[in-house]
Amino acid sequence: MSKIRFAIVGSGWRALFYVRIARALPEYFEVTAMLLRSIDKAERFHTQYQIPTTISKERLLRTRPDFVVVAVDKPSVAKVSIEYLQAGVPVLAETPAGDSLRDLLRLWDARQRLNGKIQVAEQYYRYPTLAAKIAAVRMGLLGDPYFVNISTVHDYHAASLIRQFLNTGNEAVTVFGKRYYVPIVQTDSRNGLTTEGVLKEYNERVRLTLEFESGKTAFYDFGGVQYHSYIRTRHLNVQGPKGELDDDTIRYVNEDNVPVCQQICPLPSSTTPDILAVTMGGQLLYRSEYPLTGLTEDEIAIADLLRYMKTYVDTGTEPVPGFTDTMQDAYIYTLMNQAASHPDQKIVSEKQPWNP
Repeated sequence: MSKIRFAIVGSGWRALFYVRIARALPEYFEVTAMLLRSIDKAERFHTQYQIPTTISKERLLRTRPDFVVVAVDKPSVAKVSIEYLQAGVPVLAETPAGDSLRDLLRLWDARQRLNGKIQVAEQYYRYPTLAAKIAAVRMGLLGDPYFVNISTVHDYHAASLIRQFLNTGNEAVTVFGKRYYVPIVQTDSRNGLTTEGVLKEYNERVRLTLEFESGKTAFYDFGGVQYHSYIRTRHLNVQGPKGELDDDTIRYVNEDNVPVCQQICPLPSSTTPDILAVTMGGQLLYRSEYPLTGLTEDEIAIADLLRYMKTYVDTGTEPVPGFTDTMQDAYIYTLMNQAASHPDQKIVSEKQPWNP
């Protein structure tokens, strides 16, 4: 595969992930241009990150990227993605594909009408540790999973992992639950440890049940503080008739009906943040294609998605999961929002045009 050349629309926190990946893996990736809103910011980003920047969409397109990464604010993702599809440019959109059912339907219509190439950068199923856990579950050690308790990621990311672990595809789903607000002391942030003892009075915690038509069920319990906190942990539990995955431990009965307990073990680098491999009982579940580059799990996952996108642009072969999966994830996210806003009212999904 030739070097992957992409442009970035947006300059926020998520956009910078793509910049770091390109700088860490110059043999794979090149940022042809980044589109910003002001000349001052464009000049600052050019100096700080040593990448071409512009405030002109036309100049960005003249760099002839393989595709454009749309990393704008959540309510604008669908609108901006459609603009680039209309210009005939393939799009890798940041999550979610749309912030409402209306946005999702508009994006789907544009893709079909324009025959455009678009994927959505849902990355969590490609995290080394989570990819390894999905692989372990798909080995059949638990039997056919029927329960997921997920307190790991939020909204559409959770919907993606739920569907991956339960293998529910486009099954109809009923969602109900409640949003809670509780106080918590802030201990961490995107910028690191904080010891000021600030009490956040209105920390949101959402608890939902998602019942699929097959009877498989997910229990979602998450608050945004879990991403950055020393006093709120994250958990994942998957259960089937033969066993369960509980965070990094998998328990099951073998072919002789003897209980077995194994650990899923990430192998970290001693010198960088990298996860080099993930094993289970001596069995290799994951091996990094980017060792000793200093990339986090999130960045490793996005690097994979960039490569999948290039293959899709060149060959038309969609990745799996693909665009329709991320549309369904985003649709379920809209149902989750409705359910959390209407306590104990059951919100029932409807068939959408991307459902086969």
